[in-house]
Amino acid sequence: MTKEVQRKLLPVHATLSKRDYIPKGEGIVLSVTEGSLMSDVSQGPGWWLASDGKWYPPESAPNYQPTPTPTTMPSDAMAPTGVPGMIPPMPAMTQVVYKAVKTDPMGRELAHFGHRLGATLLDELVAFVIALPGIILLIATSSSHLVLLDNGMYQSQPSFKPIGVFGILVFGLLAVLYVPVILSMKGATFGNMALGTLVVDAGSGAQLRPGQAWGRTGTSWLISLVSSFALGIGSLLDSLWCLWDPNRQTLHDKAAKTFVVKKSAQPFQ
Repeated sequence: MTKEVQRKLLPVHATLSKRDYIPKGEGIVLSVTEGSLMSDVSQGPGWWLASDGKWYPPESAPNYQPTPTPTTMPSDAMAPTGVPGMIPPMPAMTQVVYKAVKTDPMGRELAHFGHRLGATLLDELVAFVIALPGIILLIATSSSHLVLLDNGMYQSQPSFKPIGVFGILVFGLLAVLYVPVILSMKGATFGNMALGTLVVDAGSGAQLRPGQAWGRTGTSWLISLVSSFALGIGSLLDSLWCLWDPNRQTLHDKAAKTFVVKKSAQPFQ
């Protein structure tokens, strides 16, 4: 192999300390000088023609600036859209608003006015149903007769038989005792059960003691009795008091130190 052919096999990126030349007839004509590579023809994009009539590679251009290598993420890092190298967008921030809830010592929410009103109306209906047999018995056994008045006029006077009087007293008493008795036993009347509420001790959240149940009901009776002389204003005020009270208590709740709360998943046994 001749010396000239050996020169043809030199890599194109070689740098020599002296000028060397490969004849045109031997293939691609390249000249390698100190620190650069040149050609008689362009070798591809970016090669430029100098004033000496030679083509030089892009990196030897006077204003050459290397193209920065883009930084990409690993190929397995995929954005939600499936485009490689993209950073997934941050999830949207969700604003959470917490609402203060009034609770008893055991963490159960205090009942609203609507729950209390519904329970009271249902309990009034239950008490009426309990007393109804006595009312029917009293009417069925009663009679009336005419009485001559001093002015010569007659007036009808009702007459009740003992059985009728006994019946209304018994069933009436059961209707009156319905609320305090069932509160002492279950901590909730039928109205409370239907509306999902309980009456509990305000200090501990525990079931009512019998004295509390009777005291709460007795206070309500007393307010009703007193207010009967004032067009029922006292009873109305007692019922509405929970609307502005910070603990949603009525006056008879405050007297007995009780709360009405929404029933939990584990009611009193």
